[in-house]
Amino acid sequence: MAWLCSADSNEGLVDKLKEAKMIESERVEKAMKRIDRKNYVSFKPYADSPQAIGYGATISAPHMHAHALENLENFLKPGMKVLDVGSGSGYLTACMTEMVGKEGKVIGIEHIHQLVDLAKLNVQKDRPEFLESKRVEFIVGDGRKGYPEEAPYDCIHVGAAAEKTPQELINQLKTPGRLFIPVGGNGFQTINQYDKDSNGKVTKKSLMVENSTFYTMSLKYKSTLNSTNANNSGSNANSKKKKSTSSNTQPAINSTNNNIIINTSPSTPLLFPQLTEDQKDEIREAFDLFDTDKDGAMDFHELKVAMRALGFDENKSEVLKIIRQYDKNDDGTIVFDDFFKVMSERIVNRSPEEEIHRAFQLFDDDNTGKISLRNLKRVAKELGENLDDDDLQAMIDEFDLDEDGEIDEKEFMRIMSEVI
Repeated sequence: MAWLCSADSNEGLVDKLKEAKMIESERVEKAMKRIDRKNYVSFKPYADSPQAIGYGATISAPHMHAHALENLENFLKPGMKVLDVGSGSGYLTACMTEMVGKEGKVIGIEHIHQLVDLAKLNVQKDRPEFLESKRVEFIVGDGRKGYPEEAPYDCIHVGAAAEKTPQELINQLKTPGRLFIPVGGNGFQTINQYDKDSNGKVTKKSLMVENSTFYTMSLKYKSTLNSTNANNSGSNANSKKKKSTSSNTQPAINSTNNNIIINTSPSTPLLFPQLTEDQKDEIREAFDLFDTDKDGAMDFHELKVAMRALGFDENKSEVLKIIRQYDKNDDGTIVFDDFFKVMSERIVNRSPEEEIHRAFQLFDDDNTGKISLRNLKRVAKELGENLDDDDLQAMIDEFDLDEDGEIDEKEFMRIMSEVI
């Protein structure tokens, strides 16, 4: 669900972020071009998506770094002091060091000491003068408590999501100063901006920048509905024929170039057009949910319900046709690898508009043609997500183009077309 800003060079990546209006400041553009991301990310450095950096940690997508630097630009002026919490491989810390100049200073704090060592090595390789002049320092510590030894800071950036805003960080801001922190979890995140004015008064603003939150929420909610449907269809298992369990093991799935290869046997791999990880997970999950007796195969009733859960409400004759085509054991069932093949073909051939319309309907349960705050509260509550009204309203406000306080299907289409 990355933004479409990936490139094959650092300059190309930054240029694409600028074209996408993620970068508007000349200072941010210059800083991101001077700090080459390849020196801080070993795998796909110019892909606009999060990447693993080792020790169970990831580096954020470039568009998120661009957004952070844009938001904090006025607090990254030459001579200012910055705290970067969760400094990881050191990339964003280096960008901020570039922006605050020779008279400024940036502290990167990270609780994983191996990443602190990695960040130092990366900066030494890329911009050794930053370390030699002590314009940047990397510290091992609990970033939730800030780093009072160097406080106060003109701004504090937090890379990892927190369940709540640590008051210690706000206390360590200058007056004026700004805290930029993602809050939430499980794919449902808002970015909160806390501003402390010259009198010490603190104001909060929720920034909803991740279009994928709607998409993630719709996927998770759909999974919840699927689970409910699975429980309701459990009675079908009693009428299920006895089936062979020889195909109980799900096939290995590997990605290569723009295709998915499913190794159903050593000599006959099946080749499918690219599916997203979410789509592959949906197929696996549907099979697991509706294979009610867990023997690695589904009969007619289970297949029909599973296909409906994935958005394909086929009639009886079509479902029977699929069973007849793939019934290897002559027992009226379909095994996982064949189910994956059937659903993959249907999903990749489904129009994006149809997929988005289905997602919209999950929110619009009252059929008003719009997603209201009430709709979002209902979905968030059913998912057990701890999002308050301000966070949910920020989601609406960010994409409410006609400013009527709700998201209609056209506005929803615009959001989702950027992430599907």
